[in-house]
Amino acid sequence: MDWASAMPVSGLTGRLLIELTDAVMLLGLGRIAGVSGLAEHAFKISPTGAPWRIAAAFVIALPIGAWIISLISAPR
Repeated sequence: MDWASAMPVSGLTGRLLIELTDAVMLLGLGRIAGVSGLAEHAFKISPTGAPWRIAAAFVIALPIGAWIISLISAPR
């Protein structure tokens, strides 16, 4: 590992955002946020689980969030 290039604050921040999202799903729906289950429900493959609009929003927001972070943290 190249310790000179290590970015522990960025890693910790990302992990905290993931945990915050999981906490919102757990408190809001009473279920743990599993991406495969949410994707299954977002495409209406499974009739049980989170409401499909919430599942679809979560699945769509994942790559959008990654894209926004890549724009913000891109070297200039």
